[in-house]
Amino acid sequence: TIHALHSIKKPKCEDKPQPPQTHTSYPSRHHRITLTPFSFTIDESGDFRYLIIKEDGEEMAAIIELSDSGDEKEVIIIPEYLDGYKVYGFYDRGFSTQWGRVTGSEVSKFYIQHQIKYRGDLFGLRKVFLLGDGLNNSLINGYYLTSIYLPSNVEINNTKHDVYNANVTYYVDNEIYWIDDYDDGLITFIPENPTKEGYTFDGWYKDLDYNNKWDFDTDKVPAKEYGENQEYIYKETKLYAKFI
Repeated sequence: TIHALHSIKKPKCEDKPQPPQTHTSYPSRHHRITLTPFSFTIDESGDFRYLIIKEDGEEMAAIIELSDSGDEKEVIIIPEYLDGYKVYGFYDRGFSTQWGRVTGSEVSKFYIQHQIKYRGDLFGLRKVFLLGDGLNNSLINGYYLTSIYLPSNVEINNTKHDVYNANVTYYVDNEIYWIDDYDDGLITFIPENPTKEGYTFDGWYKDLDYNNKWDFDTDKVPAKEYGENQEYIYKETKLYAKFI
């Protein structure tokens, strides 16, 4: 059972006049807005605005839209926690259609690394990268009009949406650390440096012998290739973390 906190029950009498909907801009924290027939407290943390929902007695954060700072970014990473609340997932149309989708005017990519739940058409025509615990069939099926990218070691058996194996893979100790996808271009988003106790990260390399370091200023991911019938020929660019 899932319900939102701070809700106001709708009057049972259908003839009773309803208050007008309120369209209000959101300040940074704890602004009370009134939506017919509910009232919620919208909180803001970093790149996101969210409300608190409750599932089986646990309070969690449900992202409803990007903040002003998030709206200006090209890449968004969905966090596991917001202000100490575990991120449940997303709400778009669960309570009111006047809430915006989690798209952003500048955002081109979303990265999700942990298990979340999905509600509504939030991402639109954006690329969504699913890693680690973020992978599950119900989540993949939930995205609408979205290009989904999975790690190279995940077999694609989904025909409902555009699902691909990402063609750039970052490895740390032979484990997949991050994925991305490019076509004949520079890597414009570099993931956070990995850490290893007792060692210092020395960069990303093209080979396991650590002879050729990837230069993000000059090295390009090769152009994607297609066969005679326009079938995509998958090729993976592998980057390996070196520690010293």
